[in-house]
Amino acid sequence: MVSVGEGLSWQLGFAHQNWSLSPGETFAISLTFDGQSAFNVQGRPLNAHLMQVGMPANSALMPGTLRRIHALLAADGLFISKTPCVGNMNPLIRLVLPAMRAIGMAPYAGVFRGAELGRLIGAAGFEILATENHAGRGDDNRPFIVARKR
Repeated sequence: MVSVGEGLSWQLGFAHQNWSLSPGETFAISLTFDGQSAFNVQGRPLNAHLMQVGMPANSALMPGTLRRIHALLAADGLFISKTPCVGNMNPLIRLVLPAMRAIGMAPYAGVFRGAELGRLIGAAGFEILATENHAGRGDDNRPFIVARKR
């Protein structure tokens, strides 16, 4: 799992049904991706089976992930995303989420706006064809983005 935080910081989530983690603890983890140099981060259990890992502020994971998706798509291929944008939601949600995380009732949820997500997708080499909201009721702050590989 990948989530985007305030200021476009990144969080990774790792889960395994056989883990028996204790929320409140932290431990050092050495990560490497695609044969790159390893870097050290802190893991923080959210529950017995789910661990959250904050990525360094200079992490290129999201832009790199979008570039990788871009590279895998065929010419003129489509990338479709429906992503909750907490930064566009009711400000009370941004206040409640940290409290819920602190007591283990919610996972990390990044706070960013749809416009930021759109900029990242464009910077990865996509042309955004449509950005729409398809709400069942009221405002749905999960933009449905369709983008074509340039």
